[in-house]
Amino acid sequence: MKILCLHPWGTSAVIFEKQISNICKLIGESHNYVFIDGPVVCGPAKGCFPGSAILYHHEINRPHQPPPFRFAVFICLVLSVSPDPEFNADIIDKYSRYYRLSDESGLEDKGENNNEEEEEEEEKTSKSKKGPRHRVMLLLPGQKRALANDMVGFLRQLSDNAADHGTARKLWAQRGGDKGFPRFYHPLVNRQRISIPSVHIIGRSDPLRRQSELQARLCSKSLTRVVEFHGGHGVPRTLSDLQSVAFKIERAMRMAQLR
Repeated sequence: MKILCLHPWGTSAVIFEKQISNICKLIGESHNYVFIDGPVVCGPAKGCFPGSAILYHHEINRPHQPPPFRFAVFICLVLSVSPDPEFNADIIDKYSRYYRLSDESGLEDKGENNNEEEEEEEEKTSKSKKGPRHRVMLLLPGQKRALANDMVGFLRQLSDNAADHGTARKLWAQRGGDKGFPRFYHPLVNRQRISIPSVHIIGRSDPLRRQSELQARLCSKSLTRVVEFHGGHGVPRTLSDLQSVAFKIERAMRMAQLR
């Protein structure tokens, strides 16, 4: 089987081949492993995982066509970003009101309650309209606020920014305000699910593990398997962890061949 191996950010195809060599040995060296480098050099915390973004973008835009891959393995996956600059634009515009600067936390938006009621009515109406629908449920104001803060927190993690929320908000304003906010995929507001067998390898002590868990929820539940290993944001190293990972990958490969 031909297996495309996309290396993570801040590394290279040569390094990644060495990092997962033990996994490749366990699942079979007879497979054709293809390691490639992209045309753009990205340092740490400057890129994203293209594999998951490609798959989810396909589910949204070509749902009736076969996916570009038959199965997928994600190692310590972080947030997936849409290549479409307008993706979730309406959601970001609406949800941005639920995120405030720290010095505004004691202030109330006079029109917030009215706006929330208007939003709910708009979303109910939008469900009856034809065309692609990205939302999976109607969230309550408290859920929207929690979701907005969650996504801001995830972005701060990825930026490795120790500054407070106010500083992060100023940076986004320089990039174009809400228009400059990354177009993340999120299982609460986007209903599509990656429809191929997938394995999510997550480090138990990975500071970004919540992001990995979130990405697993973007995949079809019945086709998704999660493997936790002893370690942080990296590749499994112990024999027991490697064997567990190899077992799940082999299972995903068998499922892919039966589909």
